[in-house]
Amino acid sequence: MALVVLTGGARSGKSRMATRLAADLAERGHTVTAVVFGEETDSEMTERIARHRTERPDGFAVVEVAAGDPAWLEVLQGDDAVLVDCLGTCVSQLMAAVWTELHGDAPATDEDGPLDAAYIAEVERRVDGVVGALCGVRSATIVVTNEVGEGVVPQWASARLFRDVMGRANTRLAAAADSAYLCVAGRALDLTALPARAHWPED
Repeated sequence: MALVVLTGGARSGKSRMATRLAADLAERGHTVTAVVFGEETDSEMTERIARHRTERPDGFAVVEVAAGDPAWLEVLQGDDAVLVDCLGTCVSQLMAAVWTELHGDAPATDEDGPLDAAYIAEVERRVDGVVGALCGVRSATIVVTNEVGEGVVPQWASARLFRDVMGRANTRLAAAADSAYLCVAGRALDLTALPARAHWPED
């Protein structure tokens, strides 16, 4: 089965393109399961989730994941089609879950200094596990992920950790994907067709 990865910035069209791609699979007779990670924590997130639900075809089965629960990874071992939307929200949930496990109800803030090594190591371990599962899929899988870190260096250590783990995850996914695309302004740039290394110019 194939792994297709779509990355890009906010409102780049990546989720819409991924949904259309999954709809194409459904039209070919595949059963599509959409794995989604958004939680209605505020009015803005509620509106965002409602918009995605509207754009998603009615025939898709939906697995809603909350609080970093890893049980959704079992969906990837099936024989049909999976749409994962999106890895960035998955990672942010995972980071919050690890913080609660290690620090309880202590405020999830790093304003007073760097993050502790145990937290960083556990976040990286779990993200590596998720990415490894995505790279080893048996089903036809479409992964939407976020391209982050193209602006200024984040002020907080937690945001820098998110940026770093997402960058490594996206690089690993693109390398393993049968097709990988960078979505920009509603257009898809085929990363799979581009060189994986830089070359010195010929004279």
